[in-house]
Amino acid sequence: MRYSRDFTITRRDTEKFYQLLVLRRWTKGILGFAVVGALVTKLYMDWLGFSLDTAGTALVMVLGGIITAAVITAGVLWRTKNNVTKLMRKKGRESYVQQMRIDGFGVHVSVGGESAKVGFDKLARVQETKDAFYLFLTENEAWILPKAQMENADEECRAIREIFSKVVAPSRRKLGK
Repeated sequence: MRYSRDFTITRRDTEKFYQLLVLRRWTKGILGFAVVGALVTKLYMDWLGFSLDTAGTALVMVLGGIITAAVITAGVLWRTKNNVTKLMRKKGRESYVQQMRIDGFGVHVSVGGESAKVGFDKLARVQETKDAFYLFLTENEAWILPKAQMENADEECRAIREIFSKVVAPSRRKLGK
């Protein structure tokens, strides 16, 4: 049970991570805006004198809610992307190399001259998305393992899933198939 690789964490990898965090935080808010969008759509329909049957009214309201949710989501993601870009420019670093080793003792990571070792029990959560694995140290901090940088992504992803399926409790992991 061992996995080792160096990853170059780019601005885009960092943006995707923060967008994941923001969407998780904003889910209920986006749903709330969708409901408001549906209600505002109904109010405008009444104000403009559109009269549809119940099914037609419901359909237009649902579309209004979906459009509102899409616009809010796009705005939140765009703002997050811009904030990450500004922060990375301010730090003067567009990317960094993260040396990663996962073995029976935990996760070992080195970035620059700094290194850290965390036991599996100390990981807050392990989450897989279509683009990366995120090893969360806290709810807002994680090590990123970008799938695009893996030589044989299918094989490496399977190996990483296998490791974390054995050592991280199901309640603290969200892995693909």
